[in-house]
Amino acid sequence: MEPSINDVARKAGVSTATVSRAMRGLSNVNPATAERVRRAAAELGYSASPAAASLATGATRTIAIVCSQLNTWFVANVCQAIVRAAHNEGFTTSVLALGVGTLTEAREGTRAPVQAAKLRRRADAVIVVGLPLLPGEQAELSGLSIPVIFVGPAVPGQASVHIDEYDSARQATQFLLSRGHRTIAHITGPADDDTESGPPHLRLRGYIDALAAAGIAPDYELVAHCDYTRDAARKATRDVLRTRPDTTAILGFSDIQAAGALAGAADLGLAVPDDVAIMGIDGSELADALGLTTLSQDPTQQGEAAVTLALDLLTGAPVPDNIVFPTSLLERTTT
Repeated sequence: MEPSINDVARKAGVSTATVSRAMRGLSNVNPATAERVRRAAAELGYSASPAAASLATGATRTIAIVCSQLNTWFVANVCQAIVRAAHNEGFTTSVLALGVGTLTEAREGTRAPVQAAKLRRRADAVIVVGLPLLPGEQAELSGLSIPVIFVGPAVPGQASVHIDEYDSARQATQFLLSRGHRTIAHITGPADDDTESGPPHLRLRGYIDALAAAGIAPDYELVAHCDYTRDAARKATRDVLRTRPDTTAILGFSDIQAAGALAGAADLGLAVPDDVAIMGIDGSELADALGLTTLSQDPTQQGEAAVTLALDLLTGAPVPDNIVFPTSLLERTTT
């Protein structure tokens, strides 16, 4: 069996990340440690993958980040973490922001296309952040001869970093049920932006299954589809509450949509949480400022994990298909 990066790390008494840096000749490794790593690699007969070897001899040392827009909380925080982590490993980053990020815009051509061939020439690895992809785009990226990591929407069979979208919405709905709510609305993304592996579909399933487990049949009058903006969620909330004034709680797909729900409830003169309880999913600074109950995730950890995956793939280390980060409940004044 061929020796692996893990074998070298064990023999040298260091982490796989240190082996990766030492084998690529980066300056942020103690010289004595680097020599110990190289000696262990030589004794084991280990050599880095061709992709990693090319890095040490003049490849781009660039990680390309492909995302929708940089002005959303999740994407911005993941991208910042990627830039910092890549810099610490001796890499630069380039960012390709394609604009509005729904599948509708991609199909209609109002979102810039993913140009996979250009990415291959300009980067040693690609990290896709929070971007729903058309099947052709996904196939092009997956077919590149360089590492491609997906953060946010998981891609089956590809290295992905994400939270458990289904279980997050299920937990959030269970929390609202535990507070005695039986008529719970869900403000989610556009109806045609709903691939089976995408967060909107998975969170909707989690919401429905939590209700079903409590003996509550799905009621699609309580599910409102809208764009991923505060204003769209505000209008969707008003529509739901006018149609179903018996609604006592609302789960937003994200904190920004939950913020829109707060505004929509206020427009109708409803008090939160006395008349209607509202919560989101994200754990953003906005949720903190609004006193919004939310299920919190850590985008910084996800960005850092994506860089680690990319470097491990470049050095030939085995990596999992999925790294799933936990979420945690932050109960505040809106429930």
